[in-house]
Amino acid sequence: MAKKDIFGDLSSVIPNGAAYLLDPSVAPKVESMPESGETMSNDTNIIEIDKLVSFSDHPFSVNTNDDDFKELVQSIKDNGVICPILVRPVGEKFEIISGHRRVAACKEAGLSEIPAHVKDLTDYQATVLMVHSNLYREKINHSEKAKAYRMIRDAEKHQGIKGIDTAASIGEGHDSKRQVYRYIRLSYLKDEMLDLIDAGNIAFRAGVELGHLSETAQDNLMEFMKKT
Repeated sequence: MAKKDIFGDLSSVIPNGAAYLLDPSVAPKVESMPESGETMSNDTNIIEIDKLVSFSDHPFSVNTNDDDFKELVQSIKDNGVICPILVRPVGEKFEIISGHRRVAACKEAGLSEIPAHVKDLTDYQATVLMVHSNLYREKINHSEKAKAYRMIRDAEKHQGIKGIDTAASIGEGHDSKRQVYRYIRLSYLKDEMLDLIDAGNIAFRAGVELGHLSETAQDNLMEFMKKT
């Protein structure tokens, strides 16, 4: 699938024209590794990996066993991290917005530091950026999309934003507005049920309908399915 122009779409969300941070093809490259804590540019630092924390309830998995990940690890061993990750400060730590896979690869490669763009972002901005940067992956489970779209919808409501359907806007190019809503409904399923959908044991459309069930009803259904 061709990559759509994401930058204009997010201009109202991302501060200081920072949309380029999501696209490695236009992001500033790291030519050399400064000392720990040294500022590389006005918003980029070398950060100790121990000071990083994963995005809260991050819905996207990092497969450390596939060939692509192994190639990334080897590339980092040979060339270092070319494209900095994106983080925001949270107390004395830094929350990863984009770059969970690069962080995992750095750990596998034995690195203790990583270059990072540091941005002050609201929960809403951070959620939008996190989801948007992951939707272009080649392999995404139904459960990951479902939780991601719902996270944007919930962050939008919490922020008190009205008149803007951010989830549908970000889904454009991947899913229709109606399909985005189906995914959000799917997110109301418990993880055990979502695992069956990801595995293909329950059809996606059937899962959407099951998303209307209460948690108790889902538990009863799972128990029935296990017995039969």
